[in-house]
Amino acid sequence: MVGVDGHPVLPEKPEEHLLNKAAGGSATGSDPGGHTTVIELVASPARLFPVGRLDQDTTGLIILTNDGPLAHRLMHPSFEVGKVYKVEIS
Repeated sequence: MVGVDGHPVLPEKPEEHLLNKAAGGSATGSDPGGHTTVIELVASPARLFPVGRLDQDTTGLIILTNDGPLAHRLMHPSFEVGKVYKVEIS
């Protein structure tokens, strides 16, 4: 068991959140430019991080989780998880 000052430190329960990111928000954990981040949009005490990235002006689904192995399986090319992009240009 891992502990601090005689108190056990327990792992967080895994959390996954699906978020439809709006344009203008930041798909990172923190934004030095002051833009709202996807992490700020989810009410959770867990230390969440985004799986992948979306540009600031891009909209779409982004996964937030505190589950490192899940994020690795979804992002690492060796697992060959497909991604679908829809692009509109004018």
